[in-house]
Amino acid sequence: MIRHFRPALAVLSLLLALAAPARAADIEAVDNAAMLAYPLSMVKVKAYGAALVEYGSALKTDAALKAETEAMARDVTSLSGMAAKIAAAPHVLAFFTKHGLTAEDAVFIPVVMGTAKMAAGNPDIAQAFAARISPAQIAFFRQHEAELHSQRWLFVDAQPQTR
Repeated sequence: MIRHFRPALAVLSLLLALAAPARAADIEAVDNAAMLAYPLSMVKVKAYGAALVEYGSALKTDAALKAETEAMARDVTSLSGMAAKIAAAPHVLAFFTKHGLTAEDAVFIPVVMGTAKMAAGNPDIAQAFAARISPAQIAFFRQHEAELHSQRWLFVDAQPQTR
């Protein structure tokens, strides 16, 4: 089953790698501020999940989309830079705008949710990421955790690995 999501997970991995704890110093102050201020909602989280499923399916058969995705992922050094690349990639952006999301949503939803997930489970992480994750975002994750488990992209590590 996870095979269905592999192409989309590759893009998500790229986004999450930008927010990984080991790279925290690499994220620009403007990205930290944008993460800290990013408003979470279940509507956006579910829309992101739906867009990601469609995007992952299309990547399997659409060579132009695959090429655009690969080109988009080159030389990304910041979250705002990734959002700008998505905004300039019309085929990629279309999957998100179809669900009412922006290029910024496509970047910040997985990064903020992934960070909130880590912070919700570990107070030390919450303190370490205080410059880019808010108590409200952590509370959002905790409040919606049961419902968030339906979002496979957020709980990839909990999914059975099949080939």
